[in-house]
Amino acid sequence: MRIDRLSSVGRRIPMAPDCSISPASDRNEARRRLAARLRAIGWQLFAVGCLFHLSIGQCAAASQRDWDSCTSQDRDKNIAACTRIIEDAGTSLSDRFDAYLWRGGDYVAQNSFDSAVIDYSNAIKLNPRNITALGGRAIANFRKGDRDQAIIDYSLARRLDPGQLDTMTANSDDLKQIAALAARSPPPESQLDGIYDSLVPKVLTCGPGTRLEGSVCVAIPVTCPTGQRLSGGSCAPITCGSGETLVGNECTSNSKYIALAIGQTDHLAYGSSWNQETMEIATDDALLRCRNQLPRGKCKIVLSGADACIGIYWTPTGTGWGAAKRDTRDEAKEAALANCKDANPKRKCVFAGSWCVVK
Repeated sequence: MRIDRLSSVGRRIPMAPDCSISPASDRNEARRRLAARLRAIGWQLFAVGCLFHLSIGQCAAASQRDWDSCTSQDRDKNIAACTRIIEDAGTSLSDRFDAYLWRGGDYVAQNSFDSAVIDYSNAIKLNPRNITALGGRAIANFRKGDRDQAIIDYSLARRLDPGQLDTMTANSDDLKQIAALAARSPPPESQLDGIYDSLVPKVLTCGPGTRLEGSVCVAIPVTCPTGQRLSGGSCAPITCGSGETLVGNECTSNSKYIALAIGQTDHLAYGSSWNQETMEIATDDALLRCRNQLPRGKCKIVLSGADACIGIYWTPTGTGWGAAKRDTRDEAKEAALANCKDANPKRKCVFAGSWCVVK
């Protein structure tokens, strides 16, 4: 009887000596035989994963006899044959991956769950995004009683390809039970992030003027003259945008920034900052000045802007106030007084301060 090896990485490898591609009827027959064999040992998951990726044919690096035995139902031969394929130095990574999946399934069928977990883990190292390997390890962990790890493996597979995992789950009672457990007690996303990043390392990209050496970005040894910066491995003139001025090799904004923070408990406190290079510096400085006057109170930014003036009036008791931001100091003071009177109609408003950005 001829048995075709089904690969979960997108290949179908017929075991005929001439390496010919089998006709469609042979492919369907091979699918039926493999699915029947795997269902007989309670391992529908691997069949679904293999059929999910069935495509073209080519010769296997290992001997046909070993592949026939590895994919057979003969428990006296299949694990030993898969082991020979795995340990053969001439076996390609994709073939070794397949052999780990076959042997892992055989270990599960023999209730050797620790060995199955090891094989599926080795398969995952070779192909971290493979849903069949993650689903297989989830089932092996579930059957050995490690439900927490089974839930993690299932959740990782769902993150990678929920559609394929749903197809597998529909054909596996074990995965259905794991899915129910994961729905009741999902693992923290931060935990999955850490595991996923260890399986599929993020690709490090370096910024302009640097290159990747190992896992570190290092500067490219090119020195550009003032007014130029490195671009595509060579120096190019720096062009600043509207409202910016080139200072050295940096474009800086022509604007200056101003901010006013107000805080209040039983009395009023304020902090102002002006002529700052950025809005962030202005608001942080204003909040710091306010909090220095009111350690136990809460301060917040009430006014901020670029190239402007701010004025503030408050009541003599320090419980009411009015502030405004305008283009000139006089306009800011006038508007602040009006705002203070509107907010405190029965109280006197007195001038507290005004500040302007100096250009």
